[in-house]
Amino acid sequence: MIEQARSHPLRGVLSPLLACFLLGLHLIITNHDAQAASALPPSSWTPDTSAQLTNHSALYQRHGIKSSPPVDDASIAHTTQQILHQARALGLGGKPRPTASITREQQNALHALAQRNRTGLKARFHPRHGTVTLLRSPQVRLRRQAAPATIDAVGAAAAAQRYLHEHRALLKLRAPSETLSLQTQWQDHLKLRHLRYQQRVNDVPVWGQDVYVHMNAQGDVYQFNGSYIADDAVPDPVPAIDALTAVDAVRQALEVPSLAPDTPATLVYYPDVRRGLRLSWRVEARPRISQWFDYFVDAQTGAILHRINRVHRGSVATASGRTLNGETVSFTAWLEQGLYYLIDPTFPLNDVTDTYDPVNQGLNPTGDAIVIDANNTESDLFFVVSQRADSGWDETAVTVANSARIVYDYFLDVHGRNSLDDNNMNVQSIIHFGEDIANAFWNGQFMVYGDGDGRILDSLAKCLDVAAHEMTHGVIQHSANLIYENQSGALNESFADVFAMLIDDDNWLLGGDCTLARPGYTRSLEDPNTGLVYQPKHVDDYRNLPNTEEGDFGGVHINSGIPNHAFYRVAEAIGRPNAGRIYYRALTTYLTSSSVFVDARDALEQAATDLFGASSAERQAVSDAWDAVGVSSTSAGQTNPTSPTTTAPVNGDDVLVYLRPNDASRETFDLYRQTVDAPFSGYQAGNDAGPLNSTAALRAVPSVFTLENGTHIAYLGTDGNLYLIEPGENARDIALSSTGAVRSAAFSPNGNLVAFTIAGRGEQIHVLDVGAESTTSYTVELPNFQQSETSGAAQVRLVDSLSFDYASEKLIFDVLVCTPLPNSP
Repeated sequence: MIEQARSHPLRGVLSPLLACFLLGLHLIITNHDAQAASALPPSSWTPDTSAQLTNHSALYQRHGIKSSPPVDDASIAHTTQQILHQARALGLGGKPRPTASITREQQNALHALAQRNRTGLKARFHPRHGTVTLLRSPQVRLRRQAAPATIDAVGAAAAAQRYLHEHRALLKLRAPSETLSLQTQWQDHLKLRHLRYQQRVNDVPVWGQDVYVHMNAQGDVYQFNGSYIADDAVPDPVPAIDALTAVDAVRQALEVPSLAPDTPATLVYYPDVRRGLRLSWRVEARPRISQWFDYFVDAQTGAILHRINRVHRGSVATASGRTLNGETVSFTAWLEQGLYYLIDPTFPLNDVTDTYDPVNQGLNPTGDAIVIDANNTESDLFFVVSQRADSGWDETAVTVANSARIVYDYFLDVHGRNSLDDNNMNVQSIIHFGEDIANAFWNGQFMVYGDGDGRILDSLAKCLDVAAHEMTHGVIQHSANLIYENQSGALNESFADVFAMLIDDDNWLLGGDCTLARPGYTRSLEDPNTGLVYQPKHVDDYRNLPNTEEGDFGGVHINSGIPNHAFYRVAEAIGRPNAGRIYYRALTTYLTSSSVFVDARDALEQAATDLFGASSAERQAVSDAWDAVGVSSTSAGQTNPTSPTTTAPVNGDDVLVYLRPNDASRETFDLYRQTVDAPFSGYQAGNDAGPLNSTAALRAVPSVFTLENGTHIAYLGTDGNLYLIEPGENARDIALSSTGAVRSAAFSPNGNLVAFTIAGRGEQIHVLDVGAESTTSYTVELPNFQQSETSGAAQVRLVDSLSFDYASEKLIFDVLVCTPLPNSP
């Protein structure tokens, strides 16, 4: 449908028979419904199109428009198939380029395993690596009731090694015992054992790659899941630079004078999306309280490969005080020399000794809780004190101390978890951080609260669910440790929201007590489309954003709306308490650091099966909820077709792509790229690169879009074909079509949609969805402006200047319209 039409006169000499003008229109294409795009109901009068094209070819040519004979549907289909085939071959379409598939050896192994497990076998493979991400054999899972527990930790480790060795061909691991290093194992209250492994190659850990082996009480493995890399192509483990050099490279990148002397640097293999495993130094940097980064520095060249922001944007005396919400609460304080300090040495662990001196010697390594005042700075920290136990306390401090205890008690009482790390970790909070900071975050050690900006957010400490959200990030860090980018990062945010709604459970709104701006809350799990920022609630609306700070690190706060809504549906079906048990078990037992949405579904289904049974209403509620948000389960050997892909890092400068005439006629052009200085200082000839094209370009606006591997440029050649210039210094332009029939074209910002018109069918717009491999055609029709059957209706002659909006939901274009003049000969 057309939302709005605007006309303005066409410059130039008009035909004596027709009046011509341009319309600027836009078309909503979100649902790709095949329908006519019209400003008003179209006229039924059909002119003699071929005659008018002949009569007015001079007019079209004056405006750079060549008249073309009508083309048949077969020609359109041929051009469309050419563009689709080439685009998919280049990895476009919102899906990872299929650079790996399962081998014949894996197929044979899977077939043999399926023969032994005739019902219920489920397997999933990584679309890029061809490694196994899930292997489930439910039959052995059901035998756990047949006999008492007979296997201990040593026997479980041996059973797991036998399983991994037996399935090494299917797993694409030549030596699992050397590649997978056991990190931890435990037996849960259901007598099931869970063993977590870190992948190591040449005794060097592969970052972000870990797997689980799950077995029943008798040692029968019922599930393998996780993420890892095949161990067949590994670079030399000897670094060319040392750890100090890597730390200094990070210091320079951060533009700070120094980093802490004990800044850790660990040798790892970093799995680069495009270039495989890279030997790297992983440097964990904390230049400020508000900053916590993982840097990956190439161990051969010293180049920064990647950066991940790990900040998630969250004697004993009895005392009492008022919270920001006006409630009087009791808490424990530390009394020393007449002053009460907001330090509680009795939780998580009551281990106060006669020598305990938190004011002068610091907290115990574990077991203490404290609230610290930043006094509206970002670097200075002060004790929170009062001269009386029952008055004079900072209300923000009291609120935060009370919230911390509520969250701690929830995890202990409901899930048996003792503090954030399940090992009496200190509970530390910082209040009054910075000036007008409308944020709260977890920095890996502290919960940090800003006082709000007074416009959008009030003090973040007022919201119990915000405190629960930030503290849950600590729980996530010490369990699944979901990587804070792309889909795993969205799951990280979602699970923090989930437990916020389980702890502050009076509604489905996050931040309701501290949000000043409309709609009065930050996020809604019931309807993620509302809130301060729009969130999708179905994978069809997944936002494939760049992995940058501006892109929300791949949309971690945006796409979390999808799993959030799934939890809402689960909880509405079976109640929050049972939903919470399922989600906690999935988080702590089945999810791994690189888990994506479909892995979360698998983990939650298995957790529900463990707790309630495979045929239970709870298990079905989980499946129904994830079906409802578009994350479907798949059959053996297939990847999930509806799961959106993650976006790898996008780093680079702002650029401007423009056309420059390459001859005096100004009819053919070259493409140039201007790198824009920051701050902008105008056009700089020295920042030009080009010409970029090998085929002469038509005078049509090029289309530019950026994906994980860099910036792509599409342009129209004078030969009527669509070309694409790939990223890189030695980029080449690739013909996406060869029929010579493309008249205008544009790519969407996410590279998934291609809109184009065909010469001879100037009134039609074809929108190709590369990921779905489908095309929708729109016919632009206009009303009879004269409202007279004798005068004739305005007719579309040409659609041109196609362009997508930033969200890839609307298509903007110009239309050349001609209508017969009254009384013309």
